[in-house]
Amino acid sequence: MTARRRWLASAAAAAACVAGLAACSDGSDSPAQSDGPEAPTQSDERDRADELLRSEGYLDDSGAVALGPAGPGGDETDVHEAMCTYLFGAPDEVAERAGLDEATLTDGSGYRMLGANGSGIECGWGSADEPVLVLASWGSADRFDGAEDIDVLVDLPDGVGVASYHPGSDVERLTEDELAQWLTEAPAFTQSV
Repeated sequence: MTARRRWLASAAAAAACVAGLAACSDGSDSPAQSDGPEAPTQSDERDRADELLRSEGYLDDSGAVALGPAGPGGDETDVHEAMCTYLFGAPDEVAERAGLDEATLTDGSGYRMLGANGSGIECGWGSADEPVLVLASWGSADRFDGAEDIDVLVDLPDGVGVASYHPGSDVERLTEDELAQWLTEAPAFTQSV
């Protein structure tokens, strides 16, 4: 199994191997405002994701995705997809912003609990089985110590945000600052243990 597959999902999820570390941020630099596409704000899909997550008890009063000791089960695909849409945008919005040809949410995207490696929400877009772009909001940077398969890592109030493009893709990539901005403007993710 490739490093990318382990990074995106459990052993059953498919993903691609990613190349060397492009850049990391310790959070001391605030992301620069860009002239690139604006962050998705509201859409019918994001409204539906908000409604579903609230009805399932996964949003707190501030609008953060807040989980107790457990998150949604593996069979709750709609909840996992709603978390990705709520945090980062609907697939079409993500594709437009990130310059992707395909607007498919990759299989295995959503909430992950990896024991000693913590928990978070990891979402990939591209084809159904191979992401071109992965965005994640994770509870701790410890999981990424020594990782060479990410483009941007930023400190967030409740963990870290991580972004990575597949190295073999020929899409016009967002800059490190644009990726960092996307990660920092997403709603928060928290989990109590």
